[in-house]
Amino acid sequence: LIKEAHDDLGHKGVFTVRTRLLLCFWWPLLVNDVKWYICTCHKCQIRQTTKLHIPPSVPVIGGLFHKAHVDTMLMPKAGGYRYIVQARCALSAYPEWRMLQAENSVALAAFIFEDIL
Repeated sequence: LIKEAHDDLGHKGVFTVRTRLLLCFWWPLLVNDVKWYICTCHKCQIRQTTKLHIPPSVPVIGGLFHKAHVDTMLMPKAGGYRYIVQARCALSAYPEWRMLQAENSVALAAFIFEDIL
C-alpha cells in the first residue's frame, strides 16, 4: 500500500503519502512505516539534495564617515545665514553641521571637504 501511494504520487513526502493513505486505511504506526519507506526509497535517495548551511556573513564596516547622510534646511535669516547643512555618520550617528549663506554646490562641496573629509 505504501509503495503504491508513494510511487503513484510521484515520490512525494511523508505528509502527502500519509494523508493519501489515511483516506482509506489506518493501522498503528502508519506514520512510522511511511517515514521508513520514504527514507529507504532508492529514487528519493538519488534525487535528494543535501541542504547546505550557509553561515551568515558579517559585513565589512568602512569606518567613520565612510557613509554619511547629508541634508540641508531652510531657516529664518539671521546674521546673513539662511541655511544649515547637516551630515550624520551612518556608523556612529555623529553629526557635523555648518551654517550657509547660500545653498549651492560650492558651499556644499566646501562643507564636505573641510568638515567631513
